[in-house]
Amino acid sequence: FQMFLGWDRTWRRLRVQQPAIDGPAWYHVAYDWDTERGTANGYINGTPIHVHNRWPVWKIRPVENLHINLDRFAVAKVRLSGGRIDPEQLRRRVTALYRGTNDLRMGACQDARYVIERNRGDILYENPLGGSDHVEDWALEGPGEIDFDSGWMRMVSADPGDPDRRAHFVHWCPETTPDNYIVEWKFQRENPREDNNLAIFFFSARGYNGRSIFDPGLAERDGRSFGHYTRGDIDAYHISYYVHSRFSVNLRKNHGFYMPAVGPHVIPRGSTDIHKIEVMKNGGHIQLAVDGKVAIDFYDDGRTYGPVLGGGKVGFRQMVGMEACYRDLRIYGIDPRHEEHVEYGHMPR
Repeated sequence: FQMFLGWDRTWRRLRVQQPAIDGPAWYHVAYDWDTERGTANGYINGTPIHVHNRWPVWKIRPVENLHINLDRFAVAKVRLSGGRIDPEQLRRRVTALYRGTNDLRMGACQDARYVIERNRGDILYENPLGGSDHVEDWALEGPGEIDFDSGWMRMVSADPGDPDRRAHFVHWCPETTPDNYIVEWKFQRENPREDNNLAIFFFSARGYNGRSIFDPGLAERDGRSFGHYTRGDIDAYHISYYVHSRFSVNLRKNHGFYMPAVGPHVIPRGSTDIHKIEVMKNGGHIQLAVDGKVAIDFYDDGRTYGPVLGGGKVGFRQMVGMEACYRDLRIYGIDPRHEEHVEYGHMPR
């Protein structure tokens, strides 16, 4: 479920996406767009998508029309007004029948506590990513170029001039995680251009029926086609933790490309600073933190979007426009005192 909010200076639409909503049912939907403060948000039944989302301020063209695609949706009581939405007033205005009914599935992190450090266990894998010998056993899928001239693992597309803009790639770490783990790394964008830039992290990736993702019996993956990873022969979670054309970071679950949670885009647009990324997977609890700030806090119940996924491979995906560097990759187990145990399974085909 998404809505296009307006046009930026390059005449591209910017969008807010939300997790799938159940039906048939009525929902109270609201959107807030404030170019003076550089903020935007969406609300379902009074629950915000973001709670600390803020962009560097830039101007867009004034809104000239409101376009709602009906398709499988019925829409009633549409209201357009000036001024900002006060989240508390909005929540009170939503009737008790709807209020808060989607709190646990929106990934809004209103009361999320940063628990990654508390849950951190023994280190299982460590890689400084400082030289080519550090990734000799890694697997590259697609037209990627890897160098270490800066002392970091720098990744760019080997075919940035691809006329179809599909020269994307994935770089897989060979380590297999246990069912519960924490992954952290340092991330720095090299190119401040907003041109088809997207950085994705795959985790708990495994082949269908429990096989390794490198099993030769699985369908081929070429890095270019995202469908090979979202609707192919592997199961995985993935998080798009940097994206140029959205106001959110998205958690997806595959096979199936389900979007169970979204969160605020914590890395500012155009930032070339060094950021620390952390992802925890503890039972069904998934948390993403950037520089210690929680962006996604989601509990996979193992039913709504298929069984909870267990251990597997982790990997980094970049779209053709992204130029980025990576350093100090570490994988930890979960402190046994806080480890959650659930029933794991395979995604249905």
